[in-house]
Amino acid sequence: MFASLIVGVFIVAAPSSALTLNEDACLNQIRAAHADLKVADLQIELARATLKELESTYYPNLKVTTWAAPMFTVEGGALDERTQRRYTQLDDWGPYLHFETRLTQVLSTFGRIDDLTDAAHAKTDVERAKRDLVDLSLTYEARRLILAYRLTLTLEASLNTALDTLEKALNYGRSAYDTGAGDVTNIDVARLEFGLSKAEGLKARLDLERQVVHQGLRFMLHLAEDEDVHFSFKRLPSARTLPELPALETLLSKAKAQRPEWRQINRGRAAYTALLKAESRNRYLPYAFAAGEFRTSWAPTRDNADNPYHFDPYNEIVGGAALGLQWDLDWAKSHALSRGWEVELAKVDAQEPKLAAGIAAEVRSLHEKYLSSRKSVTIYKRGARAARKWMISASVGFPQGTVSARDLIEGAIAFTEGRFMVNSAIFDALLIDAELDRVTGTQAESFVD
Repeated sequence: MFASLIVGVFIVAAPSSALTLNEDACLNQIRAAHADLKVADLQIELARATLKELESTYYPNLKVTTWAAPMFTVEGGALDERTQRRYTQLDDWGPYLHFETRLTQVLSTFGRIDDLTDAAHAKTDVERAKRDLVDLSLTYEARRLILAYRLTLTLEASLNTALDTLEKALNYGRSAYDTGAGDVTNIDVARLEFGLSKAEGLKARLDLERQVVHQGLRFMLHLAEDEDVHFSFKRLPSARTLPELPALETLLSKAKAQRPEWRQINRGRAAYTALLKAESRNRYLPYAFAAGEFRTSWAPTRDNADNPYHFDPYNEIVGGAALGLQWDLDWAKSHALSRGWEVELAKVDAQEPKLAAGIAAEVRSLHEKYLSSRKSVTIYKRGARAARKWMISASVGFPQGTVSARDLIEGAIAFTEGRFMVNSAIFDALLIDAELDRVTGTQAESFVD
């Protein structure tokens, strides 16, 4: 008993420096801190970066090149009959400086960049849908652990009632046996001690389960080893506050409208369709552009060519502007890329029937499970009420000698098992409700009991 109490204090007691979270705060903290969601957000940013890269096609492009190099002396030009080169003395060498810049502005891609931009937008939406899918799965897992923690709190209350009853009966039994009052035998006392130890063992196991759930929530919160947390969760709600499910057809309609996988399918199809259009344009159409260039060089060790028809790379000033078209024709590669996009599009289309059937099956199955859990709660409540009457009657009758120790122990165990079955059925119903939110694409903003 002492060991189980130590574990219980370790889990339940809240150090002054510990982070205290209720159900909603815990769920929101997990969604804000979890690495999977952060990675999904970064994937969206990566898709946006690809989109920005495509949009930059219509931004002016400026290229600048410059250098400085040593150059030996050459007297005379290309049209002179004789030239003289000198490079043996240090004075024969001088600088050769060069600077050139080119400004290019794409005027039209004849629809290609527009198609690629549409594809990038669609792929960004696919990443958003993936992020929503991660969010739904993460929220469900967090709600599962929170409900499991609340279940341990609820079962603990029932178990404490049984422990209190058995402890009182054992204290009376020992006293009656020692004084000889009543009909309590040594066997009755031993039975009570056994029943109490069994209940204490269940308490220790319950505390261990809570500790495991506590560590699971710590992991989902990504807390450091030196960070502590206290969960101020409530017990599970009563059966009468369980949520009423919408009609099955309503749930199916919500799943069809809200499941992120449908957005992945639709936007993925749009992306590959746009890529196919872009590649078909790329096969024949050019880019239209405007460009301007300025280039200058200076080398004092070379004679300047005054003839304007003479190309002089060492002493020059050149500039100009032009309109142009550019083709990049590679039909074999283009057809191969198109075939790849067609296969990807076919893969997306192939997933649609499976997705439709799978989602509908999930919703129908969970709807039936929820209704079954509600029925189980009603049935188990009748048994739990009878077991409670049994335990109370036995606890009253045992000191009077009208009820045996065995009946009292069995009544306490029946009460504990009855409450366990009721609360487990309530837990199952709430967990199924949480999973229905996941499979219908509904993000729960709060715990509503």
